[in-house]
Amino acid sequence: MATGALALLADGRFPSGGHAHSAGWEAAQKLLQLDDTAALRSFIDGRLATVGLTEAAFVAAIIHRLDASVSIAWGEVDAEVDARIASPIARRTSRSLGRQWVRAARSIWRGESLALPAGDGDPHQIAAFACVAAHVGITPEDAVRLHLHHLVATITTAAVRLQGFDPFAIQRLQFDLLESTDRIVDDALSWQRVPWSELPASSGPLADQLIEHHATWDLRLFQS
Repeated sequence: MATGALALLADGRFPSGGHAHSAGWEAAQKLLQLDDTAALRSFIDGRLATVGLTEAAFVAAIIHRLDASVSIAWGEVDAEVDARIASPIARRTSRSLGRQWVRAARSIWRGESLALPAGDGDPHQIAAFACVAAHVGITPEDAVRLHLHHLVATITTAAVRLQGFDPFAIQRLQFDLLESTDRIVDDALSWQRVPWSELPASSGPLADQLIEHHATWDLRLFQS
């Protein structure tokens, strides 16, 4: 069941809402004139090393606690994730994607005991994703790998749609990135038992500025 669920959640057709976002690529490629796969690779490397690691550590820590039936103070988790997202637009995007994950999960696993982040507002995307992954029995390692896959795929799919890159070249790029993501997976798993406030807080200030700038455009293909 866990293997099947992993395949389901990795499918680009899963209604997570990620197809409407570019993870900052739309603004970066236009304003910084990034127009080849080498530039795309550098951008993805930067996102993986910063927001990728930060989010991966939270995913691993949440699933570890859920698997161990440890009570989670969701308000604290929410505050710590919020503090690590400098851009207000990016925070809203994260919560929008979290809402999409909750909606999809409740529709697919209707009637089952699906534990989701408690709180008044929409959860951040990584919290909702981690809860769904834990519910369907995906291990912290596989969940972190899946989350990083979603991040990379969001950017590469946007690059193909925006700039017409060769899809096969893009798939090759994603394959070449597996070594980088493996290192991040190992790093993220080492943070599973760490208090929320001590989890990584890597960030990319330029990417946050670009996301804010992108939101002011009258014409854009992606929401972020």
